[in-house]
Amino acid sequence: MNLFKVSIITPEGTVFEDVAESLAAPGVNGEFTIMAQHAPLVAATQAGVLKIVKQSRELFFAVGESLVEVTKEQTLVLANLAHPASNREEAKKQADVYLKAAHADTPNI
Repeated sequence: MNLFKVSIITPEGTVFEDVAESLAAPGVNGEFTIMAQHAPLVAATQAGVLKIVKQSRELFFAVGESLVEVTKEQTLVLANLAHPASNREEAKKQADVYLKAAHADTPNI
């Protein structure tokens, strides 16, 4: 299995930095998956569940709005908020909190 370097960074610091088999992110137009040797990419995400597969184990993170940058060297997730979770359901609950907070900060026009 081909591996690639993944970093999840928030304003508070690095939440995750290791190699992975794949990364699935909650894109603004739907979930997208990154694997080794992916084409260069910059994409926005919405608050949601980010899944990393490492050594056939699934790792879940609740993330707020973020940018994902894929280069030949690494995949970088720059998130305003990110929190590791023990499972998808826990990550989804935390991401829902992030999403509600983001909508609360947006005035109705």
